[in-house]
Amino acid sequence: AAIVIIFMSLRYVGIGLVNMPLTDYGMSIIPISLSGHASAMLNWCKQVTAVIWLSMLTALLSFRMTYHYRLNGNVGEAIEGTGTYNVAEMQAVNDVFLTLAIVLVVTALIVLKMKSEKPCRDGEIAEKNQ
Repeated sequence: AAIVIIFMSLRYVGIGLVNMPLTDYGMSIIPISLSGHASAMLNWCKQVTAVIWLSMLTALLSFRMTYHYRLNGNVGEAIEGTGTYNVAEMQAVNDVFLTLAIVLVVTALIVLKMKSEKPCRDGEIAEKNQ
């Protein structure tokens, strides 16, 4: 249990350290006259994305739970509290975390491949200094 707490803490610290600079960078590209609309759109997009991912991961957890429960030789509905249910539940959670890790690695690679551009205050993007 302590390992899970440590990894989850590191995950949330990482999210906290990355979220503010990304938001600041994204908002610095927007012209000042549109910053109010951009802020509202950013918040809306964050919430919609979070809901979509939560729904997808919940469905994945449910599907993988049923898969692992049946893979262990059980038929019918999963009965909570049994040993095979607990094993299937842990394996399904592991599958969801593995899926998230793959998505994060792919996203990090895409971000690293993006062209580095320097934002300006007037909303224009300056060419990268050579």
